[in-house]
Amino acid sequence: MLSKIISILAGYVAGLVFIRSIPIEKPFEITEFILELVLHPIQFFVGMVFFFISFLANAHLLKSGMEETYFLLKKKSIEWFHLILSYSVVLIFYLLFIQGFWQTIMLLMFSIFYCFLSLNLNSNHEIEIERL
Repeated sequence: MLSKIISILAGYVAGLVFIRSIPIEKPFEITEFILELVLHPIQFFVGMVFFFISFLANAHLLKSGMEETYFLLKKKSIEWFHLILSYSVVLIFYLLFIQGFWQTIMLLMFSIFYCFLSLNLNSNHEIEIERL
C-alpha cells in the first residue's frame, strides 16, 4: 500500500515538473521547440528525468490496477482499497491533462506501453499473490 501511495505522489509531482520544465506553446513550431531544448539543456535534462520518474510510477499503478482487476474477474480475493489506489492513476492523468495536454498524452502513451510490457498474468504470479 505504501508503494502505491508513493507512486501516486511521485507520478503526479514528477509529471507536473515535467510539464512545467518542457512547455509547448501554441501554435506549435518544431524549430522553436528544438531551439528551446538546445538553448536550455539543463531544463531539458530535468524535464526528461522527471518524465522518466512519472511514467514509471504511473505504469506501476496501471499494472497493479490491471492485475487486480484480472484477479477480481477470476473470482480471487482482492483488497478493494488497493484497487481504488491503483485506479487513482486516472485522477492523476486528469489533473495532468489540465496542466499540459500534449505532454500528458506523451506520458500516458509511454506509461501504457511500459505497463503492457511488464504485465504478468500467468499462473506462477497468481500463486505468489495467494501466498501473500
